[in-house]
Amino acid sequence: MNRPGLVVLNDNNFFSDKTQLSTHIQSEESIQIWAWLNQGHFADKTKKTYVRIIRDFLQFNWHLGLKQITPALVTLYLRKKDKVAASTRNLHRNCLSSLFQYLENVGYIARSPVKVVKQEKVLESFHYKVLSIEQIKRMTQKVQNPRDRLILQVLYFTGLRVSEVSTIKVKDFAVSTQKRNTQGAYLTVIGKGSKIRTVLTGAYLWKEIKKYIKKTGLEPNDYIFNFEGAPLSRITIFKIIKKATITAGIKVPGDKTPSPHWFRHTSAIHALENGADIHVVQTTLGHASLATTGQYLKSRPVKSNASYLKKV
Repeated sequence: MNRPGLVVLNDNNFFSDKTQLSTHIQSEESIQIWAWLNQGHFADKTKKTYVRIIRDFLQFNWHLGLKQITPALVTLYLRKKDKVAASTRNLHRNCLSSLFQYLENVGYIARSPVKVVKQEKVLESFHYKVLSIEQIKRMTQKVQNPRDRLILQVLYFTGLRVSEVSTIKVKDFAVSTQKRNTQGAYLTVIGKGSKIRTVLTGAYLWKEIKKYIKKTGLEPNDYIFNFEGAPLSRITIFKIIKKATITAGIKVPGDKTPSPHWFRHTSAIHALENGADIHVVQTTLGHASLATTGQYLKSRPVKSNASYLKKV
């Protein structure tokens, strides 16, 4: 059942164009939601996710206005999501927190009802989402398609998110002017929240990228990984990894299928195990908080008590 006077948000309507106000916005609440979604720091992928969550939340509380939402109603909504992972419930909670905090900041409500609703503790199981160096080698060696092989290499050596990899353009690379370049190229990446960071490719990966660009005749404005000029979709890259996993005969616990994010976990943990400074890994991955990067250390500690104890 739809809320009276409130437009039902759909995945394709982000209210990104103010000219849509006259035809799509039917209530003060919708205007506030439109303004929150279009503050300018949400990526399109985030907007899509938030639109679905807010639509679901509003339909759950279809008979109430945003000003009538209480902490108890937020808690009840999250408890109804008992069939999804705790991390997913936290995503819903964080989305609602963002919306209601915005409404509080602009004076639309007195206090966000989400403030007293705590996040659930989530035990990150990074340990099974990490591939061995032997598995990475098998996958890259077994893949016949040069483009697909390079995708695997870029994911591993840079630790980029799949959305960041799919939108890399030739012009995003800048080569060091040093005569003896052992670091490869500088890759400019636009990450979460449109934050820009620079990642070093390393000499080996840059050599592979240059060969691919030369072989395919890509121009500066071309996407490195494209299909008929358009960047490859996340789903396509997922399928490439799934196929590579099967071809290489990779088996992981629980018969799970490695995803692009597994390469991100693997890149971080392998770098840390090989002595990389945690701040370097944080910068490479684009983590805003060092605590996020620190989770990788907890999942695969280099040393523990046993490292310092004698035989008994």
